[in-house]
Amino acid sequence: MAFSLLPYQFANPGITIRFLLGTRVVVSACRVTGIKKVVYTPSTGVVWTGADLAGVKEDNMPVPPKGYDAYHHTKALGEKIILNANDVDGTKVVILRPCGMTGERGGQPVLRVAKLYEGGQHNVQIGDNTNLVDYLYAGNAAQAHVLAADCLLEKPETVAGQIFFITNGQPMPQWTFNRLIFKELGDDGSKKIVIIPRALALFLAMITELIRKITGKKSEFNLFNVGFATAIQWYNIDKARLLLGYESKVSLEEGIHRIVEWWKASGAENQKKIISRKAVL
Repeated sequence: MAFSLLPYQFANPGITIRFLLGTRVVVSACRVTGIKKVVYTPSTGVVWTGADLAGVKEDNMPVPPKGYDAYHHTKALGEKIILNANDVDGTKVVILRPCGMTGERGGQPVLRVAKLYEGGQHNVQIGDNTNLVDYLYAGNAAQAHVLAADCLLEKPETVAGQIFFITNGQPMPQWTFNRLIFKELGDDGSKKIVIIPRALALFLAMITELIRKITGKKSEFNLFNVGFATAIQWYNIDKARLLLGYESKVSLEEGIHRIVEWWKASGAENQKKIISRKAVL
């Protein structure tokens, strides 16, 4: 059994509580029904504190007592519940920590970058673009889950109770990744790049947040997003390669091409409908 939830589902503390209760219910249900193999999917972000992470491994990166945000803190708590179930009544578990995922029908990451392009802001770069980051194509994430499940069935003594970082294995500068999407959307690279230094961007984001507190208006230009977009975040996946036999089959370049083709065909329109429904609710 494998399960996961999306980041935006944790804005409400009540949802966090229900998620943790739900995680415990899943563990109990597995015991009652005789399910002995569980693959749990938190995130690489459970070990992130806002500091740079360069090529870190699972075994030397402890989970902090309090997560950087509510989503990752909740994921870490869920991970602990699942790990505690390992070897109880014959249950065997594997933890897969994927990095930021993107894929067809997963409109959120594409929406953010597409909005920059459609708004003519794709030439504005925050930071010097030297920060390497990891991303993961959703199809490769699915492949990792199948491999983990197979290993639990065929050689549980090797993987049970283990934690694995899962990425595409292609760390690249953040804005280089964004520009792959811009190019697929039609950018010809002719606009001059305007660079906002990280320190200045953080200062402006702080001012924006002060204004937001006064006016109540939300803005995606905030300290969290600026810090996230300029941080180094890439992970060593040698353990997944060795024990799970994992290798990404779809490159980020090919994955982005598929995603943007889907976006052009139906993703943008579907996203508008979702936003419209949320506005009505």
